Amino acid sequence: MSTKEIQFKISRYKPRVIDPPKFYFYKVDVNEHLSVIDALEKIRLEQEPTLVYRHACHHSSCGTCACIINGTERLACATKVEELDSEVVTLEPLRGFERIADLA
Repeated sequence: MSTKEIQFKISRYKPRVIDPPKFYFYKVDVNEHLSVIDALEKIRLEQEPTLVYRHACHHSSCGTCACIINGTERLACATKVEELDSEVVTLEPLRGFERIADLA
């Protein structure tokens, strides 16, 4: 199983801390099986413990992990990083909802 390094460009927001929102960059080693939600968990566990995002089922039935991935609304749990075919994966919260923090 081969891995490659992908850069994640994540919109961060924390009221009165990271305000206004801005993008932060994180590098992650990914393989063909890694989903975007797996990458987010890896970033939170290994690089940025304050990263906020929503998730629940991990198999595309609840929809709580939905976000904008490279400009398209998608489920982070059902989207494999490799299928995005991009050296930079940009993550933003869904539009039209009140933003609580980061991707939530």
